[in-house]
Amino acid sequence: MKCSDERKALAVFEKAIAKIKPSPKETEKDFGAANHLIKKLQSVCPANVTIELAGSLAKGTDLKGKNEFDIFILFPTSYEHKEMVLLGLSYARR
Repeated sequence: MKCSDERKALAVFEKAIAKIKPSPKETEKDFGAANHLIKKLQSVCPANVTIELAGSLAKGTDLKGKNEFDIFILFPTSYEHKEMVLLGLSYARR
């Protein structure tokens, strides 16, 4: 059986997590928005470019009320830096 201090600590952790962890509905909404944008990017990017969800939403470490996510446009190494920047911005605008 856990000692009293351990139970108290767990209770504090559970309360803290409830305050900072997004609800399943919020997470679903964020993933829906991210997937929508990823599909749009995939429709305008060439097949050799990969679109990937990254950051806290992808890792499950996002915070309640912080509705943000990172979408990476990954180019093959054959692209030059300037070309990637210009194309990435162009794809993102579309």
